[in-house]
Parts: sequence; structure tokens; C-alpha cells
Amino acid sequence: MHDVLLISEICREICGALDQSSLPVIARTCRALHDPALDELWRDMYSIYPFTSIRCLTPQQWMTLRKYSARTRALYMCMIDDAPYFDRFPCLSNPPDPDSFFPNLRTIAWYPDNHLAMLPFLHFLCGPALTSLSAEFATDSASLAMVAGLGIICPNITDISISASSETLSDDLANALSTSICHWKDLKHVSCDDLTISAMKHLSQARNLESLTACASGRISSFSQALGVQELSFPRLQHLHLYTGLLSTTTVCFRGLRLALNEFRLDLFDAKDVFSGSSCLQELFTALVKACSHTSLTKLYLCVICPYFPSPASVATIRDIRPLFNFTNLRVVSLEGLSTFTLDDDDIAELVSTWPGIEELVLSTYVDHPNASLPTFQSLLRLVRSCPKLRALSLVVDMTKLVTPSLWVVGCDVRSDNLQDLCLGNSPIGSPTAVAHMLHSLCPALTQVDLSVWNKEPLNRLPRRDRYETYWGTVNIELQNLRGIDTRQCRPLIGGLD
Repeated sequence: MHDVLLISEICREICGALDQSSLPVIARTCRALHDPALDELWRDMYSIYPFTSIRCLTPQQWMTLRKYSARTRALYMCMIDDAPYFDRFPCLSNPPDPDSFFPNLRTIAWYPDNHLAMLPFLHFLCGPALTSLSAEFATDSASLAMVAGLGIICPNITDISISASSETLSDDLANALSTSICHWKDLKHVSCDDLTISAMKHLSQARNLESLTACASGRISSFSQALGVQELSFPRLQHLHLYTGLLSTTTVCFRGLRLALNEFRLDLFDAKDVFSGSSCLQELFTALVKACSHTSLTKLYLCVICPYFPSPASVATIRDIRPLFNFTNLRVVSLEGLSTFTLDDDDIAELVSTWPGIEELVLSTYVDHPNASLPTFQSLLRLVRSCPKLRALSLVVDMTKLVTPSLWVVGCDVRSDNLQDLCLGNSPIGSPTAVAHMLHSLCPALTQVDLSVWNKEPLNRLPRRDRYETYWGTVNIELQNLRGIDTRQCRPLIGGLD
């Protein structure tokens, strides 16, 4: 045996780089690699079945299993519905001695099909060593009692993610989880459907809370007003992810808060608020500006889950997002699913002057409205020149208005080697060949325009989908043909900025 294998850290690094099928073989090669290989093999278990191979365990077999179960750090239990193995769980849940069967288990992911039947086994797995629990619960009395008791059974939880097994929000589950939330003092990551006012107050005072995911329900949106507090601070909260069916409830959530977020994400399940002709979107971003530090926020995501074809009166404009210009350090702005977003070249100029360091910008993939204006190819030039770090862009652009090729040469400063992810949605297009040459000159690293949005709503229901999709498919073919051309010598002549 080589002397280097006497160093345990090196042995663990070797075993950590191997695949699962190689670890049993390595464990048999020498004593130095035996324990590190078995530790790696049994550390993360994606099934409990290896522990249920024997129906009736003798004391000696219990000792053998415990040698392996003591190595397990994470257990991922999903879709447990295998009848031949199911009747073995009660046996595993009753070891002959009181010592924990999984003494070093730190993480559990729990998503079985038969929630109620598997509940006793989950209770068996939980204990003081557990620090991370991601689980789905039914709303029967036994499950609710289990959730309410987690704070006592697992007092050292730092990461918790609890959801209902049904798609409907449950007040009973929220009350049960809130009871446990108030017991945990060192929470770092929380994800849940809903919480009570007392649980939200507890989280607002948690010194280690870094991320929070929750439904922007009426209960959560009213907790600061109900407490009569002017300012509630989440001192270390960096990532806030809300989901809702109404923008108005999300807007209310920010009232009375003082945050220093790094990332804010909102999933909206109903776009009617955005495209009703009201100012709901502008009011949301205004509330966010008042609640959050203007210098800390670097990433903002708004995703409309169910986009649809808007009515003639429903068009989002630059006015709706202008409050976001207060966040001067934004690096990612993704407004996915804003079906009709009217912008022009002046709007893009205002945007790039505010966010010159932007790296990812998703504004629109679909525009189909007679009153909606579109930026031209000049805006693409402006974005490339003014935002050198831009690597991903989604924007509907009028690609029919191209500058006469013989007039201008694109200088070396009006090109981007960073922009490699470009989505132009249903942008109007005249000549696919001319567009491909100009895009290749502007973004030499671009291999193709992203056409995956044509398989998502609302583009997959666009009446003229076939023609547009064919044109942009031709652009991609031309881009691939141009990849082998030296763009510095064969760059087409296109217009520059005014």
C-alpha cells in the first residue's frame, strides 16, 4: 500500500470522485479505502430498500445494518408505493435497542404516495440530529399532529420545506407548521405554503434566515399591519420567493417591511391583473422599491405562469417597470410571460443607461397588438455597446427595419463575445439571411437564436406561427453556416448608433 493512502483526506477525495458502481469494489481493495468508500456509498440514499432486504431481522443482522445506516447522512424518499416492500417498514421502525437506527441522518426528502401509511416511519426517522427536512403532508389529524410536533422532535432544523399533498392551501397545515416554526431558532431556509402572523413575526426576528419561499396569501400580506408595527426587518434575508394569484396581495406584503434582498422572485398564476389596464404591476414594483434597499438587489424575476393573449386594452409599458430603475445594481431582470410589452428605441436607451452592468435581460417573447411599438435593430446595437456584460437577452425587436448594409462598418466596440443566449420571440422579420449576417457580426459567439419559446404559451397558439418559426429557423441555419467565417474580415457592413 502506498504511503499516500495513509492520509485519510486523500482517501476520501478519491472515493468522492468515483461513481456508485465502483465504490463497492474499491471498499474491498485495502483497509485504507474500506471505510471512506463505504461512507461515500451509503452517505446519500435515494431508496430505503437496501435496508429492507430481510423481512425478519436477527440481532446480528440488526448490528450489520446499523454499521451501514450510521453512515447515512441524507435520505430521499419519493414515490414509495411498492407493495412487496411496504410491509417491511414496521419491522425496520422497531429496532431491538433504543439507539437511533440513523444516528447521523441530517437530511430527509419525504414525498411518498401513501402519506398516512408511511407516517410512523417518518416519525421513526426524525430526531435531534436532523437539520434539513423537505416533505409533503396530508391534512388528516395524524399528519397535522406530526407537523405541529416537528419543532420538538427535531429541535435543530435549519432548512425546512413543507407543502400540502393537495394543490389547495390548507389553513390547518399552516397552523400546524407555524407551531413548529416558532420553536426553531436557527432557521436559514424556509419554504411553505402559508404561515400564521405569529410565525411570520418569529421569522422576521430570525438572525440567520437567508431565504424564504411562501404564498403571498391574505394572512401573510396582513401580518405587519395586524401587529401594528411600522417597520419589520428580516436582518439577513437575501432571497425572497413569493407565488400568488393576485398582484395586489403581494403588493401589500411589502408594506411596513425593511429588507436588504439580493434576489426577489414572484410567480404569478393569473395574468389578468397585469393586463387589465390597471397599474397593479407599477404599484407592486413601487412597493418593492419602498421596502428594499436600492443597492442590495441584484436579481429580479417575475414569471407569469399562465400567459394568454391579452385584450386590446392590456399592454404593459416602460412606465410599469420604471420604479425598478431605482435598483441601480440589478444584474438580472427577468419578466417572463408579460405577453404584450410595448417598448421603443427611446425606452431601451433609458433602460441601458440605468443598468449598464445588466447580465441577463428578459423583457418579452410575444407582441401582437396594433398599438404596441417595437424597438428596432438599433436597440440591439445599443444594448451590445452599452451593456458589455450582457450574456442573455429576450426581446421582441422589429427586424424588418435594417440599415442599408453599404453605409456603415460595425466597429470592434459594437460587438459582444458575451451574448450567447438570444431569444427574439415573434419578432417581425424580412430577410432571414440579412438578419443572420447582422447577428453574426454583432454577436460572434452566438450559435443560434433560441426558438424553444415557440413551444410555450402563448406563442404555441399564435395564428401565424408557422411562417415566423420557419423564418427564424432559416436564421439559425445561416448562423451555423457563418460560424466558420472570420467575422473580422468578412463582417457585413451595417449601421451604427446615432
